[in-house]
Amino acid sequence: MKHITAEEAKELIENGDCSLLVDVRSHAEFRASHIPGARNMPLDELEQDIGEQVKDKDATLFLMCSCGNRSDKACEEMQELGYHNVISIEGGIIEMKRLGMKIIEEQHHTISIERQVRIVAGSLVLIGLILGFTLHPGYFAISALIGSGLLFAGITDTCGLGLLLARMPWNK
Repeated sequence: MKHITAEEAKELIENGDCSLLVDVRSHAEFRASHIPGARNMPLDELEQDIGEQVKDKDATLFLMCSCGNRSDKACEEMQELGYHNVISIEGGIIEMKRLGMKIIEEQHHTISIERQVRIVAGSLVLIGLILGFTLHPGYFAISALIGSGLLFAGITDTCGLGLLLARMPWNK
């Protein structure tokens, strides 16, 4: 898998040397802020979208997300689909913003998937604790389940809750 820094990507984009920039964040995240000219193909829809939009498997594709984790996964998926020249942008749109890249931003945007995960996970842990102390100790299992899910997500860099939330109607 190839990587480039956000600085290198910014220069390529500004010079017009970036043939295809693919943003693999959710539709809602993309609407909230994106680089002009980027195409939105969310990671969970990538296999379908890329086949429809990019027929040339030798085309150079620059993939980005919010910080670089999802674009790395997207690069792996693209290579499995036979695309040979996929490049992940390190630091994603967060780093591009920091560097002063022109970004189109929606005034009333939705909450990012990462924040949604923290809100849901934190709420479930708190609910499990409250129910465990007030109703029955078996409810502590909710907190344990969420904690083990977060541990798994941290170790594998794969978040099932994030993927689930990305499919929710408010993120479309």
